[in-house]
Amino acid sequence: MKVLLQIPSETTDYDAELAGCVESADAIVDSWLTKNGLTMPTPTPQNLKDASTYFAAWLFRRRRNYQENTSSFWTEATRFFNAYVDAAEETYVGSA
Repeated sequence: MKVLLQIPSETTDYDAELAGCVESADAIVDSWLTKNGLTMPTPTPQNLKDASTYFAAWLFRRRRNYQENTSSFWTEATRFFNAYVDAAEETYVGSA
């Protein structure tokens, strides 16, 4: 996530805050999966990992009142999430 936010990897100033954003982002993904009648598979698919990362970056920027570019993180997060849900639905329908 530091790469997305352009925070140097060696910087630890935000690590606790970033960890909190990741927890919240994972909760968003879990809740949306539940809403769609799905559960978090193991291992976690890359689309869901990416969705969580982008949601976490969005949360970090919002918490710090960096209003510019926050919508792009939300947009990308929802694209990754929706791609997973769409593929899961197609797999489910195809197996019925």
